[in-house]
Amino acid sequence: MNYALFLDTFIQNVMDTSLLEFIAAALGIASVWYAKKANILVYPTGIVSVLVYVYI
Repeated sequence: MNYALFLDTFIQNVMDTSLLEFIAAALGIASVWYAKKANILVYPTGIVSVLVYVYI
């Protein structure tokens, strides 16, 4: 397998990702974390994450 090609493709995809996508992904991860901890913040983080993805 050509690891250099894989790495170059991965880096290019990360560079093409917008700030909104990073924010939505971070909020999605936070929502899962809060769900695991049974914290009330699961709702706002999940809702904002979904709304950002819908906007994108």
